[in-house]
Amino acid sequence: MYVIISSAIANVPPPAYIIKAYHWLDKPEKIVDEQGNVTDGRMLRFFLRDTKGRMLGKKAKKLMGRRNWCSVEMSSIDDSLFFELHVEMFLGAGKTMPYNIIVPRLD
Repeated sequence: MYVIISSAIANVPPPAYIIKAYHWLDKPEKIVDEQGNVTDGRMLRFFLRDTKGRMLGKKAKKLMGRRNWCSVEMSSIDDSLFFELHVEMFLGAGKTMPYNIIVPRLD
């Protein structure tokens, strides 16, 4: 199951050291429910480049501390979901950089 996390464009992001801490503390985990079903919980390395086009380091690809918002559309062909995360290029810019992910239909 995918969980796409976004915020209102007006929300100020946390300080850079908090984002670093989240990257550092992120560890894959297994979540087991009462029936014994197992879910793997982990953050994906989603961001390859920052909003200026620079490559991000291996430990900085999961979260981006910038204001953002997200749009979503469902494919009429296969019921997959197309998420477009709009990340503000710099504080107060009003311009965003789109980052896309397609989530396949879950059965």
